[in-house]
Amino acid sequence: MPKTPKTVIGRDVTAQALKSPKVRAELRKRRDVVLNKAFRIAMAGGHTKFALALRAEDGTRPGTKSSSGIRRPYSRVIAGSADATSLEYGDVGVNRQAILRRAAGGR
Repeated sequence: MPKTPKTVIGRDVTAQALKSPKVRAELRKRRDVVLNKAFRIAMAGGHTKFALALRAEDGTRPGTKSSSGIRRPYSRVIAGSADATSLEYGDVGVNRQAILRRAAGGR
């Protein structure tokens, strides 16, 4: 049986796929799940200020650190309160598992 030639997807195809509205929509969909879960975890822990400071951010990485130079889209959840770092890393009596890490599915 003859070997099937290896399919190689070029940089242009990859870059075009990353720019597609479907990819960005999936990133936003995942981000919204994480944002809602982080909000619920923070509220359940009594950290209203932290929960209300959670926000979403979308953008495109510049590709300067990528060996191929590909500009990748991102969508992230950001905690903007002054005590966000303390709450996230458990420095103020919050469960040692960080709120945003738990929301993202990590332990």
